[in-house]
Amino acid sequence: MDKEQELKRLKQQLNNKDITAEEYELRKIDIEERDRLLYELKLQLDSGEIDGKTYNELSYKIINRSKNEEAKIEDLKNKKEHKDNRLKIHFKVIATITIICAIIFSTISIFEAIRSAKISKHIITDINKQNLPDPIQGTTSGEINVNIDGTDIRIEKLAGYTIYGKVVAIHNYTLKNTLYEKLSPVDFTIAYGEGIEFAEKFNFTTNSDRMVGFNVKNTEDTEWFNSNLSYIMSKISNNHVIYANEETKDLLLQVRVGDYVKMEGYLVNVYSDKYPAWNSSLSRDDTISPYMNPNKKLGYCEIIYVTEINWIE
Repeated sequence: MDKEQELKRLKQQLNNKDITAEEYELRKIDIEERDRLLYELKLQLDSGEIDGKTYNELSYKIINRSKNEEAKIEDLKNKKEHKDNRLKIHFKVIATITIICAIIFSTISIFEAIRSAKISKHIITDINKQNLPDPIQGTTSGEINVNIDGTDIRIEKLAGYTIYGKVVAIHNYTLKNTLYEKLSPVDFTIAYGEGIEFAEKFNFTTNSDRMVGFNVKNTEDTEWFNSNLSYIMSKISNNHVIYANEETKDLLLQVRVGDYVKMEGYLVNVYSDKYPAWNSSLSRDDTISPYMNPNKKLGYCEIIYVTEINWIE
């Protein structure tokens, strides 16, 4: 291919944006330089300064030098394309992550908006959440009969019950299938009175056996914890919650750790032919032996048939 054809092809590559203006100029200079050197070499051959063998050897080197330069430019181009491709991939990854995060945040925002709408009518503001009373227990009697999956369940009312407090741990059973998990789909660990302040010192853990454990966050609080265990336990309770109706169930499932709530209803025992009796505590002072490690304790739990729940703000 002669000089004119090469320059024409090079110009076409520039027009097609296959090469940059910088690459075009470099290749053009290389083609013109190669053509000049070959021309001068031919004059030397014609004048007898060099013989045919030397001419062939030198012209070969000149032509291959040009090809090597072109190969270098092509290599630079490939590296640039590789870098550009990597940048495109990185951009796509970042864009994808951004979109996913946006979807997640949007979904969370939607759910939070739905939650806010559901609980908006159940917010009370006339109670000072910095000075909440201990649970209030009164007398009552009677029973409630329900049927779940063809099984009759008898719920015996033991006491009227109202609890004010801060939810410090939650265990959800809505994906479980046992009878009592369907009856009571969630457990709330609630701190009340001085327990709200105490709870700031603890890490809480729950498990599928419907127990809650807690240990001190800082070891320097261990002695205080062990010395005041009974009193601390009287200010924090684990509550198995039974819903009175579907609306109450939906509201119970909107509760989050950190919420201040007021729940009203009854302390109850539960009986069915399929399971042993499920009995509620009637005292805030009962405790049983530690589990998991010596600094973790658990207490007898309250089973609450909830007829009303409100959020305290």
